[in-house]
Amino acid sequence: MASTPGAQQEGASPPPDKKQLEAQAKELVAQGKALEQQGRLPEAKDKYLDAEGVFSTREALGGLKRIHDAREEKIGSLLTQARDSFEVGKFSDRAQQLEGVEFKIIPGQPVPLRFREKL
Repeated sequence: MASTPGAQQEGASPPPDKKQLEAQAKELVAQGKALEQQGRLPEAKDKYLDAEGVFSTREALGGLKRIHDAREEKIGSLLTQARDSFEVGKFSDRAQQLEGVEFKIIPGQPVPLRFREKL
């Protein structure tokens, strides 16, 4: 017996409804918040992104914004410290700290405006 396109196959579960998707996203956001509070920002970001992939919520977007802002603040602070160390001749101290940051200065590429004042 041929099945018609779009018909559910026998034994297949129906797709989740809106409430189920919201509940799943809410659980992922809760996990993201817990990770964020522990300072585990990369993992928290992943949970917020997973939540957004399931069902878009203000809470997940807010979490992503907080993580983005924290990262930007950390980068700016490290760049300022690096500049200050460079000015007093402590080159290797800050170079080591900057190596672990996801922000990279690439020769020939412009530095984002928000960080230029820090250099």
